Amino acid sequence: MARDEAEQKADEIWENYKSANKELLEKRDQENRRAFERSIASEFNSLAAEELSEEELKDYCGDIPVEIWDVKKKKWISKQQFYSDEQKTDNSSNG
Repeated sequence: MARDEAEQKADEIWENYKSANKELLEKRDQENRRAFERSIASEFNSLAAEELSEEELKDYCGDIPVEIWDVKKKKWISKQQFYSDEQKTDNSSNG
């Protein structure tokens, strides 16, 4: 098989894969994009915490929601929900 034929066949296989797995690939792309955006926001927030005065920091942060990656649920959840769930777990284990 010539190189051009092999590349054409590979392109055809890839296009078939993409069309067969369109929803999965779109979902994965959205999750990756959200994770990237959170990462960038986290970096900016860290930089802001280091560089801005207290008043500037209050203006910058405003009502920015804080999210935490829940390893068990494998998704981002609000900080309040994370600590609420953690407290429920602690209370149930204490009897």
